[in-house]
Amino acid sequence: MENKKKTVTVKNLTTVFPTSRGLIKAANEISFSMSEGSCLALIGESGAGKSVTALSLLRLVPPPGRITGGEIILDNQDLLKLGSAEMRRVRGDDLALVFQDSLSTFNPVRPIGAHICETINTHRRLSNGEAKEIALGKMADMGLPAERVFKSFPFQLSGGMRQRAALAMALSLHPKLLITDEATTSLDVTLQAQVLHYLKKHLQDCCMSVLFISHDLAAAAAVADRVAVIYAGRIVESGPLKEVFQKPLHPYTEALIGSHPSFCSGTLEPIKGSPPDLANLSAGCSFVSRCSKASGICHQIAPVLQEAPTGHQAACHLLIGKVVDDGEVAVS
Repeated sequence: MENKKKTVTVKNLTTVFPTSRGLIKAANEISFSMSEGSCLALIGESGAGKSVTALSLLRLVPPPGRITGGEIILDNQDLLKLGSAEMRRVRGDDLALVFQDSLSTFNPVRPIGAHICETINTHRRLSNGEAKEIALGKMADMGLPAERVFKSFPFQLSGGMRQRAALAMALSLHPKLLITDEATTSLDVTLQAQVLHYLKKHLQDCCMSVLFISHDLAAAAAVADRVAVIYAGRIVESGPLKEVFQKPLHPYTEALIGSHPSFCSGTLEPIKGSPPDLANLSAGCSFVSRCSKASGICHQIAPVLQEAPTGHQAACHLLIGKVVDDGEVAVS
């Protein structure tokens, strides 16, 4: 990916929600970058900050939430500096989002084809016939019976067909960045595999990037080449997917892998405890109350992301950056 053009660069993105109990930083100094043809999986438990990050990228954070800092650079322009009208032109064209619930994506009293053609006509000056041709082609790319789905209402389609139609609509204008927020979570294993197959195929054929948001590590592994692990609003580990999954450096990443049947060869171990109260975070590491490896410094100072010789980063005081004989980082 080194020779490919950067699609998006996010620097220190912070999104807060004021509450009666204090200010909640739902996304806390989030930073990552993506190149053409790459897929970054953003993984973590519910409430970790995944969806808030996605909504922040599209500047659709519901009030009273607001973005208080950072940069979102897309094609050399900072989206946080665009006016409302300019941002509306970017959404759906350069940036597209696929939600978890495909039913909420579509108006129940309008056929699928009308939704996709409306999306196309909002950003392109095309005839109805040209818009329909694009819509049919994109649905066919998703393995759908295009003519039938074009005329169908959302309730007439299965969950898998609806989700592929939502994906076809998001991809109809060839966005530079596609964000999928738990887009396969509600599907059974067979339908999930179909959606992931078409998503990966489109990723390989086009020059876009995909931010794949999920709590499902197996789904992330099927489509992503890099991964960022988010906990309590902060990215705690990131790097090449294979390196992170095979040699996790953060105790939270290790716990996620140990609790997933696709990656744990022994007894599954649930992550002990509960995520912290974001309105009442301690001065130290946010994972300290659930970490069996915590020491004194973990209670006092919040760790920052550190580079590791394995090719990825982790925010953990236990990462000492020492290379042992087999080339792994020693974490004690």
